[in-house]
Amino acid sequence: MVEEPLRTSLLSVLEQGAESSVKKEVSDILTAEARFIEGVSDTPIKKEDIHPSYSWRNWDFDIFWCSNSGQIAKEHATLIAERLLAEEAKGRIRVRELPASKNAQQGYRASGYEIRRNTDEVEVAEALGRLGNSVLENKVKFIYKTTTQKTQWYVSIFVCPDS
Repeated sequence: MVEEPLRTSLLSVLEQGAESSVKKEVSDILTAEARFIEGVSDTPIKKEDIHPSYSWRNWDFDIFWCSNSGQIAKEHATLIAERLLAEEAKGRIRVRELPASKNAQQGYRASGYEIRRNTDEVEVAEALGRLGNSVLENKVKFIYKTTTQKTQWYVSIFVCPDS
């Protein structure tokens, strides 16, 4: 796959000059990726009365669901986000679609259920895994991956089950 910024430039050219079916597909890809880059949360989240399983404080969480995993991924991501809010997490919590085209790029390539954290975020990542397992009734296994992205007070979750 061609890397950025050449990739987006090529897609933009196709969006302008290709036949209508290709234009539509390219337009959909560019729109989904723009929403991803802007950090748009695509799911309203409800708050319930639940006792916290961890002191979430001001941690920020992005809960990505892979578009090619379908509706079940979005539902699982939303359940995790709703539980975090119900447990009074005070940081930013977003449920975000991860377009297949973005997930194919280096640095993403998520599959299954992943929690990505820095080396000093092991405790919160493990608490997040326990919360996710509880919400999803222990039907999934979270894999923990260490990232080199320095993102203080931020952990990301990828919900990308095989479709």
